[in-house]
Amino acid sequence: MFSEEVILKTLFYRFTLAIVAGLALTCSGLAQSHRPNTDNPDAHLSDETRKELARARQATTQFHDVEQALKDQYEDLNLFVPGQGFHFLNRSLLNGTFDPEKPQILVYAPTSRGRLRLVALEYAVPVDLSPDAPAGFTGDNDKWHIETAFGLWVLHAWVWQANPNGIFADFNPNVP
Repeated sequence: MFSEEVILKTLFYRFTLAIVAGLALTCSGLAQSHRPNTDNPDAHLSDETRKELARARQATTQFHDVEQALKDQYEDLNLFVPGQGFHFLNRSLLNGTFDPEKPQILVYAPTSRGRLRLVALEYAVPVDLSPDAPAGFTGDNDKWHIETAFGLWVLHAWVWQANPNGIFADFNPNVP
């Protein structure tokens, strides 16, 4: 049949081929895992921004309960904006300062059961207290805009509902 030498050479080549194929797959996997995620608009957020967002999330956990928000001086503005939701404002926080842990507005989306669920935090600074866009989260990712009807600089942070447009986008297609 086959000589021992032929069998050994065949095994050597198969073994070498298996090692080369394994290395190629490993290297391609590593290259893919280090490739920037272009599908995630928030992939470029700094660690500091992520920490600030985590603090904001932690500080607002209790507001999943709308009754708790009402107890903590957030009032229903009877303002529903499609792609955002219902807005609840704490007027005592409209003092011209930005604190990730103290959003001026809580944004709730309706559920199929007629309840409200917390989806975003909105920061608001009166234009008369800050003629220029306020300093917000670390970095340049947050884009404040003026809400002329209310005379406010505003910034959404979608910390409770994923937003394919980015965590700081104004509108969220995942919210009715």
